[in-house]
Amino acid sequence: HTKWISFFSHLDYVVIDEMHTYRGIFGSHVGNVIRRLKRIAAFYGSKPCFILSSATIANPQELANMLIEDEVDLIDENGAGTSEKTIIYYNPPVLDPLQGIRRSSALESEKITLKLLSMGIKTILFARSRLKVELIASYLNEHLANPFNENSHIRISPYRSGLLPSERRAIERGLRDGSIQGVVSTNALELGIDIGGLDAAVMAGYPGSTASFWQQAGRAGRRGTASIAVMVATSSPLDQFFATHPEYFFSQKPEKGRVDLNNVYIFMDHAKCAAFELPFNDGADSNFGRAGKEDLAGALEILEAEGVVRKTEGRWFWASEGYPGESVSLRSARSDNVVIVDTTNGAHAVIGEMDRPSAKELIFDNAVYIHNGTQYMVEKLDIENRICKVVKKDVEYWTDSIVKTDLEVLTEDEHVSFEAFSLECFVGDVLIRDQVQKFKKLRFHTHENIGYGEVYLPPEEMQTRAAMFVVEPKSPAGRFLDALSPAQAQDALSGAGKLLKSLAPAFLLCDPVDIGMVARVKDPHFQKSALIFFDKYPGGTGLSEAFPDRAKELFMAAEERVFACGCKDGCPSCVGADLPAIKQIARHFLALCSADGSLSGAQSDLEGGSQEKAWLR
Repeated sequence: HTKWISFFSHLDYVVIDEMHTYRGIFGSHVGNVIRRLKRIAAFYGSKPCFILSSATIANPQELANMLIEDEVDLIDENGAGTSEKTIIYYNPPVLDPLQGIRRSSALESEKITLKLLSMGIKTILFARSRLKVELIASYLNEHLANPFNENSHIRISPYRSGLLPSERRAIERGLRDGSIQGVVSTNALELGIDIGGLDAAVMAGYPGSTASFWQQAGRAGRRGTASIAVMVATSSPLDQFFATHPEYFFSQKPEKGRVDLNNVYIFMDHAKCAAFELPFNDGADSNFGRAGKEDLAGALEILEAEGVVRKTEGRWFWASEGYPGESVSLRSARSDNVVIVDTTNGAHAVIGEMDRPSAKELIFDNAVYIHNGTQYMVEKLDIENRICKVVKKDVEYWTDSIVKTDLEVLTEDEHVSFEAFSLECFVGDVLIRDQVQKFKKLRFHTHENIGYGEVYLPPEEMQTRAAMFVVEPKSPAGRFLDALSPAQAQDALSGAGKLLKSLAPAFLLCDPVDIGMVARVKDPHFQKSALIFFDKYPGGTGLSEAFPDRAKELFMAAEERVFACGCKDGCPSCVGADLPAIKQIARHFLALCSADGSLSGAQSDLEGGSQEKAWLR
């Protein structure tokens, strides 16, 4: 910053667009970057005014206050012009009514995109994961392959994180100049990038939040022309809930955004960066945003013990080699990435990178890694040295990992009781151990399972926050579980937990991958049955603290979804299809979670005597 003295001395305004994207882990990082920016600006005698904007957030004033740690004035009158946009919510046909299996949303999205492209309509297709982006892009290019007319003069490219910056810029340039007519993307192209005059947006599955849905739909029609957005539902409970309740989806407001600037992992990283930028003073004038002086002093003492700062004459100075910002990733609470290297025929070309936890689940030994439509086989994942060696190899399948999760309750910081509810909620710290045990081989196009493989990697551990719903033994739901065999009780909890986890993003501003779930018939800590939902980031992101406020709405939606589903024994659209006859016991457990039986649908179904005995009869 010493090279920018004039700039920081005269800094008047800081403009933050698309504010709603700065939530969760990313928002917590950005909030700490703002703390550092304000600290440096103050050092040079300026106090900039912050201007933040968002089109899709329910609590703009609250989120802005949390991000910049200052009071803001809200301007919420919108005078922007809009063009006509048609929204289509498409539910793929059912292939197996008994098992509730629908045609793949990826295949249906591919078919719709091909139709649009063949009509000369520039289209973007959004998929939920990096793997699906590569798969769908490969399918599209296979269908269009024709050397006699240059693939009908239609060029399609995948766009996702992990691509090299030069590759991403080339795709963006192609969309603007018209040399690329279609793109398959993760939410990396959701906002903030000018990608030309697209007329259609196709979403392969609900993006995870209302804000993301409208952002993705808004990528089409940005030139003032009529546009279309097609939402292709998956078999997930959340997608099917919206398919049967479109009025709920279109009437609901965007979700609330939350950040935790004092997440211990993130706070420590940025305290290091701040100490490198300017020494901290010891005493009353020492501050770092709204972080308490005790928190800052404790962090500096820990950093001193680690040997990265030293205290001299009442000031804390950076005392380590290197620039600490190089090891901080703004997108996660962990900073160590694995570099992916192509070693085909003796080459040594870097083709991408991935964070360590994701690498363990996606690029383990013998995994299939797809990059820009090219298949690679993983030869060796060296976690210790953060390198993954791959070679080009064409196979007829892709791989998907199977992860086992263990959980240990550490603390109970908050206790919430609900009126007329069979569960109590505790919010606290938990220790999570994830370990990839096996992987499945899934055939291209049909997605049928053609085999398994073993994975030998150490577990991934993290301490995070969790909302723990404990079933009271004397409640209707508790007596119902007690009347079942241990295996049946576990099935009921697991099925209900899967459904609740799938629906949670509709009530919390998050993606499904942001939440983990563990179901236990007799939890070792509580000695009672429990459903535990945890933040899948070290230190937590505030999602667990938000669970109690939306608990009753979430349980009501889960019970309605399982009663409305037309399958017989359970399917991907409700409680899952992993176990036989799980649907009946899971749906009755959900119905009985309301102590007075008032949730929504099961009352008439369970009339006569106690509800749990009625089901057993």
